[in-house]
Amino acid sequence: MSKFLQGPSTVLVVVGDESMRESITTAVDRRSFRSPVTDDLVRAAAGTDHEQPVDAVAVADCESALDRLESDETVGCVVVDDALADRSVVDCIEATTEQYPDLPVVVYAADGDEAVASATTRAGAFAYLPQPADATAVPDHGDLLETVEEALSVHDRRYRAATQSAVLDTLFAEIQIPMYVKDESARHLKFADVHGAPDPEAAIGRTDWELYSWNDESKVEALGDDRLVIDEGESIREREERHGPPEAGRWLKTTKIPWRDGDHTRGLVGVSQDVTDEKRKIRDLRAQNRRLDDFTSFVAHDLRNPLHVAMAYQEFAREGDEAAADRVSDALDRMEELVDNMSELAASGGTAPAPVGGVQFHSFLQVVWDEVAPATATLDIAMPPETTLYTNRLQLKPLFENLFKNSLEHGSTDGRPRADDAHRYAGADVTVRVGITGDGFFVEDDGPGIPDDEREDVLEDGYTTAASGTGTGLAIVSEIADTHGWDVRIVESAEGGVPDGDGESGARESDRSPGARFEFDNVLLVTDPEPMCGSGSRRPLTTGADVGRVLNAGESSHDESVDTWTLTAAGDNLLGHTNEFHFRWASLRGACRIEARLVDFDAPADRSKAGVMIRSDATETATFGYVGRTGDGRTEVLWRTDDGEPTRSQLLESGDRSFEWFALERTGDRVTAFVSADGDDWHAIDQRSVALTDPVCVGLAACSILIGAYCEATFDRVSAVELDRE
Repeated sequence: MSKFLQGPSTVLVVVGDESMRESITTAVDRRSFRSPVTDDLVRAAAGTDHEQPVDAVAVADCESALDRLESDETVGCVVVDDALADRSVVDCIEATTEQYPDLPVVVYAADGDEAVASATTRAGAFAYLPQPADATAVPDHGDLLETVEEALSVHDRRYRAATQSAVLDTLFAEIQIPMYVKDESARHLKFADVHGAPDPEAAIGRTDWELYSWNDESKVEALGDDRLVIDEGESIREREERHGPPEAGRWLKTTKIPWRDGDHTRGLVGVSQDVTDEKRKIRDLRAQNRRLDDFTSFVAHDLRNPLHVAMAYQEFAREGDEAAADRVSDALDRMEELVDNMSELAASGGTAPAPVGGVQFHSFLQVVWDEVAPATATLDIAMPPETTLYTNRLQLKPLFENLFKNSLEHGSTDGRPRADDAHRYAGADVTVRVGITGDGFFVEDDGPGIPDDEREDVLEDGYTTAASGTGTGLAIVSEIADTHGWDVRIVESAEGGVPDGDGESGARESDRSPGARFEFDNVLLVTDPEPMCGSGSRRPLTTGADVGRVLNAGESSHDESVDTWTLTAAGDNLLGHTNEFHFRWASLRGACRIEARLVDFDAPADRSKAGVMIRSDATETATFGYVGRTGDGRTEVLWRTDDGEPTRSQLLESGDRSFEWFALERTGDRVTAFVSADGDDWHAIDQRSVALTDPVCVGLAACSILIGAYCEATFDRVSAVELDRE
């Protein structure tokens, strides 16, 4: 049975005189000792709450004693006299306590010398007892054995404390449980060495206020919880709490319980686990379920028009009207296409991957318009013909179909739809304009517009102003935009709508109707998709530093033998107003390009980041563009286009593709993000105007997003170039 369950069961007798050794050994063997186990729970479980046999082992010198201690963990007390042949009693005590500091040493001295007594006490002896005048004639050695019995209990208490401390140290150092212990002042005393937590050395002696880079409100709340547990003795169990701003915060699940020593509370013991990824997955699952719940109504809405056409012309077709039969056939084909499209969207959860190269926006808009609009209506596409939108065509088509239908229905010159059974929008003379904004696109018409107090409501499912309407069309628009991470707002048309009244050209400006304008921001959109022409020499990435208030310092290194860069980075996030990451860069001027292949990425979280960046400077508030990979293998684009704005993020739904090659190009204030599967065939996925002044910082960036944790990103084929435009 182990010493932890049974307690110490051996007394080591180290006595030079042979007769005295035998006398003490016999006395120990005859005595019935009470159990030395000091843990009540162990005593009850192991049945040790009774008199327990304690054996004596005798040796004649200190070296033999040390050899025995090395092989026998059951020893709970050492009895030593002052007549050893190899060492003095003081030397023996020092040698023993140095190796076994929890082991009591009792001195049973033949000579009751006060100087020796003092010396042995200073050397670490548990007790000093003088032998009786004729100790061998006193077979029970009563005083000695009572002291030995006490020493066994003391050793058990020390041994258990040391064992439990070692177990706790192992738990904190090796088991990946984010635990901590705080004192009465809420300062960390112990801190688990786990992936995703601050370094224990950085945590010891510091409060959460000093340790974390949360916003002040979150830190005040955390310290308030500490005081509640410590001062009031109340436990907090599995509380979910958010730290940091909404756009870049972290979710923690926290349990804190009082650490009590008898009636006194000495601090607290806690566990705080980062559950941000789990919360995000739950949120995404709920959003997906909501989209699937809306699926039936969306399908019904989009099928209604071709179904009406088929029903209107079926009788004429039965009578042999070939034109009517063609209209029925076209309507049925359209219904089949809608069902196939919606089925594919449902199977993908609304996040089907975008095609490599994106959607040719100009031609796509014209195709959708031709399918829904009559000849009397006009589409004005105000964008370069080569404009591409990086999304899936199936996701994009229902959005524009419903926007166009909304304009056709509500945007005719007299505010009423001109419809018959053959074509719902026949006669509608609305003009719809689609164009590009700073980071997205707009769709506007010259109709009567949407009143201010209705602009939020019209995007809700079921909202309609028409007696026969379903209120589903613009809800589909809102849902698709939300799926893409686009921001939607409704404003007046930039150029105003048509004049009120009879539409005469001489109408006053104040009489013009406002028109409806739908603006979509944070869109992956490119107006000039071709990489820049030009050449230049590679510039070395000379500077590496952490940006923002990074808790644990990152580093970057170059392996010249294989020409790779490795970034080891911490950082709370690279989103919203939080920019904390490690950056390795070169200072470049004018038109430039940075490209690299991410060959290895050890990421602690789904949203950890590693990629390429062009940044106005290395301060936390600088403007920048970025493209790279997340911890879960998705491609992410990040932008801060103007001073003071939050960082915006867009994630590509790349399906089975996981891009390794990333590039950014800058010309003037325009920055373009590229991805590639092989480093040769590059595809522009986003392009925005970023407020930049020379020189700019061009290089590699990585962020773990778990406080105190590191990610490690290795890049090769790194090229930072100032381009000489041809």
